[in-house]
Amino acid sequence: MPDSFALLWRLDVESIAEAARKWRSLSQELGSAHTRHQLHVTAPLRRAGWSGEAATEAFGFLAGVEERLAIGRIEAETIGTVLTVVHQRMEQAQSSLRAVVREAEASGYAVDDAGTVTAPRSTNRYEAEEAGAELAGYRRRIDAALEAASQASEDGRNALAVLHGDVMGQYRQHAFNEAGVDAHTAMELLGVRPPRPPRDPKAAAKWWSGLSPDERREYVLLYPQLIGGLDGLPATVRDDANRLVLDGQLDSPDFATGHDYGVASDAVLDPRYRRLMKVKDTLDSYEGAPPGQELYLLGFNSAGDGQVIIAQGNPDTAAHTGVYVPGTGTTMDSTPGSVDRIDRLRQAAQAAHPDGAVSTVFWLGYDAPELNTSVVTLGRAEAGAPDLRHFVEGTRAAQGSGHHQITVIGHSYGSTLVGAAAKNGMLGADDIVAVGSPGMDVAYASSFGIPRDHVYAGASPNDPVAQDLAGWLGEKPTSDAFGGNEFTVAPGGHSSYFDQGSAGLENMGRIIAGRRPTLVHPAPPTDPALGLYPHSYPH
Repeated sequence: MPDSFALLWRLDVESIAEAARKWRSLSQELGSAHTRHQLHVTAPLRRAGWSGEAATEAFGFLAGVEERLAIGRIEAETIGTVLTVVHQRMEQAQSSLRAVVREAEASGYAVDDAGTVTAPRSTNRYEAEEAGAELAGYRRRIDAALEAASQASEDGRNALAVLHGDVMGQYRQHAFNEAGVDAHTAMELLGVRPPRPPRDPKAAAKWWSGLSPDERREYVLLYPQLIGGLDGLPATVRDDANRLVLDGQLDSPDFATGHDYGVASDAVLDPRYRRLMKVKDTLDSYEGAPPGQELYLLGFNSAGDGQVIIAQGNPDTAAHTGVYVPGTGTTMDSTPGSVDRIDRLRQAAQAAHPDGAVSTVFWLGYDAPELNTSVVTLGRAEAGAPDLRHFVEGTRAAQGSGHHQITVIGHSYGSTLVGAAAKNGMLGADDIVAVGSPGMDVAYASSFGIPRDHVYAGASPNDPVAQDLAGWLGEKPTSDAFGGNEFTVAPGGHSSYFDQGSAGLENMGRIIAGRRPTLVHPAPPTDPALGLYPHSYPH
C-alpha cells in the first residue's frame, strides 16, 4: 500500500491522456494513408484496365497493404480508447485520494507519504471513540481509491494485451476479422458498453451531431455494424463503417473452404463469400471515381439471398435523389448490374438538369421474390415496406433542414413494394415512379398522399409483366382508373426501361431531376377515387 499511495499521489495522469491523443492521431493518419493509397495508387491502376497474372498478383499485394493500414487504424483507435478510459478512471481515483487527504488534514489528522493516517491526540474517551471512527472511514476511502486505481491499471493492461501489433510488419490470415473481434474484447474487459443510439432517424441524426469528433471516430471503428446500419447518419459515415464490416466478414475464418469438402484447396466455397465479393468488387471498380460518381455502401446483409443498399453520389448533399427498388429475382449477386442501372439513372438525371447535384440509390433492403408463388402475393412487399419508409426518412434526416427532392422508382415487383410503403402518404417521397409493374397494392394514385401529377408509370407494350400481370397486385398503374401520369417508354422487354438512351430511362432521369417527362397521358383532372372511372381492382 505505501508504494501504491505514493505512486497514485504523484501520478501524472495527463501523460496518459496525452498518450491516448497520440494513438488516436495515429489512427487518423493511418486512415488518411489508407484513403490516399486507394485513390492514388490502386484506383488509377484499376481505371487503366491493367489485367493479367502480374496485375492479379500486384492488386493482391496492394490490397494487403491497404488491409494492414486499416487494421492499424482500428487497433490504434482501440489503444487510444483504452488509454482514455484508464485516464478517466485513474484521474477519478487520484482525485478521490487527494480529496480524502485534504479532508483528513483539515480535521487535524496526519497523513504521511506512505498513506498512513494518524488521529489527533484525544483529551477524553469520547473524543477518542469519535476519532477512531473517523480514522477508520478515512482509511477505507484511501483503500478504495487505491483499489480503483489498481483495477483501472489491471483492466487496461488486460485490454491492451488482446491486441496484436505485429500485423503491420507481417500479414497474418484473418487479421482483419481478428482486429474487430479484439476491439470488442478490449472494450468488454474495460467494462465499456456499446453506444445505444436511438433508432428513429431524426433522433439518430441529432444524437450523432451531438457527439465529439473522438466519439464519432471511436464508434465507427469499434462498433461499425451498429453505426453502418443506422438510418439518419451521414452517408460518408455509414459507408466508412459498412466497408469495415464488409472487409471483416470477407476475412472471416468461418467460411467453408475446399478442405471442408475434402478438396485440397484453400478456396472459399461458401456462397455468402461469393455474394460479398460481388459487392466488394463493385465498390472497388468505382474507387477514384469523379465527384458525384463515387459509391457509398449504406447497408448490406449476406444472409439468405443477400440484401444491399448502395448510393452513387452523396444523397445527403444531392439536390435530387432517386431511389431504385428492384423486383423479382434480384439478390446480392445482382449488385454489379443494379449499380450499372443507378449509374444510368444518374447520368440521365444529370443530363436533364446539368447544374443540380444528383444521387441515385440501389435499394435492395428486402427479400425480393423468386420466380414462384411469392411473386403473385403481397407478402414480400408488405414485409419490406417499413424498411423502405425508414430508409427514406433516414435520408431526409441526414439531409438536414433543407428540402431535397426524393424520387422512389419501383421496377417490377419493386413497384409493388413502393406502393405498399407509400400507402396513406407514409413514404415521404416527392415523386413515385413504377415501371413494368404488376400493380402497386392500391387502387388509386391518390392513396399515396402526394399530388397525383407526381405519380408516374411506364409500361412497354412488349413487357409481359406490365401487360399481362398488371392488376394482379393492384390497379394497372398506367390506366386512367388509377389516376396518375403515364410517361413514354420504348418498346422492349421487361428490363428495357433502363436501356441506355431509351425513352424510359431519359424520362425517369427527368423525373429524378424535377423536370417534366414526355407523357402518354397526364393524370386525369378528376381523382378516379371519386368513382367516375370503371375500376378492375378491388378497393
